Amino acid sequence: MKGVYGKPYICMDPYVNIQQLKDISKDIHYGIGKAHAHIRLNYGIENHEEYTDDIRGAYNYWRDKETDPKLKQYGAELEKTDAVGFHYWLMYQYPVYEALNYLVIREFDRCINAPCVPYDANKKPMYDCRWTEASKYFPTLVDWAKELPFEPLGPIILLLKNSGLKTIRHRDCFLQMEPYEQEEHFIWFDPMNDRSLYVENGDEKIHMKPGNSFYWNNHDWHGGLENTNKVSWSMRIEGIFNKELVAQLKQ
Repeated sequence: MKGVYGKPYICMDPYVNIQQLKDISKDIHYGIGKAHAHIRLNYGIENHEEYTDDIRGAYNYWRDKETDPKLKQYGAELEKTDAVGFHYWLMYQYPVYEALNYLVIREFDRCINAPCVPYDANKKPMYDCRWTEASKYFPTLVDWAKELPFEPLGPIILLLKNSGLKTIRHRDCFLQMEPYEQEEHFIWFDPMNDRSLYVENGDEKIHMKPGNSFYWNNHDWHGGLENTNKVSWSMRIEGIFNKELVAQLKQ
């Protein structure tokens, strides 16, 4: 286990305004409804090149191994004209065990599913960030996020999950097969108390609790302890923690 600042995980509730996030949950739900046309399927946050049975694996198979000319044509047409439709087509055409939907509020100056790595806290940011078209439906969330202790503020992603699913066991080695040396800052938020996550230390699954927001090491194995019992959302916000926050987290 790599951990963060000598700990397996850190509850971030003391460092952010969780109550305000809970208070604007109705605004967020309304925004999800208004922004439905902008929902995207996750290509696999690691942007891997394998042919596993997730949405990224389906895309890789269609791109590299599909030989049926009709399926190549269908995919090419949808990829060019309708990104959301293309993602849904992949999900139904190929084996996909989990369709995690994204609603991207802020992203690097490229599509969130384009190959990229998060900001490294020890290096100058490689990319600029931009607010997406969908962000206009979330004004109170945008205002809240601007007050978070990031310098700079990075991508903001709503993670939309169907009922009856758990977060799969995984680690986020962006563009790599194995963990690499990079200090990646993010906060995962679950203001509605709908998810229960663990992070692994060897054979031990450490339940991240109590709290509504957490930071752990992307490169440690983590996942969901139990299936969701309703449609739910959580949120991941990336960036670089400001110096004051880092000093507090190291204590």
